[in-house]
Amino acid sequence: SPLPHPHTSGNMWLGSCDYIRRLRRPAGFAQDMESVRRSWAGSGRRCPVAVGCDAAMNGFGRYAYEHWVHSHPTVVPCDVYDGP
Repeated sequence: SPLPHPHTSGNMWLGSCDYIRRLRRPAGFAQDMESVRRSWAGSGRRCPVAVGCDAAMNGFGRYAYEHWVHSHPTVVPCDVYDGP
């Protein structure tokens, strides 16, 4: 779902091989995201108002892999859910 941020709950997604090759290796992605979180926390900066410090919204901890496939700047997320 692209809202409230690009993420893939349940890790069910479709992507071209060319796009997937551009991503960081999944084995280290959670550690990379944790490094970003520690750097962010240690900088004294405040959390962005739009997403706050929530782990799910930022892709930290167990949520890292729900963000992995959307982590490249060329991502074009879409949503097939037509509900409210």
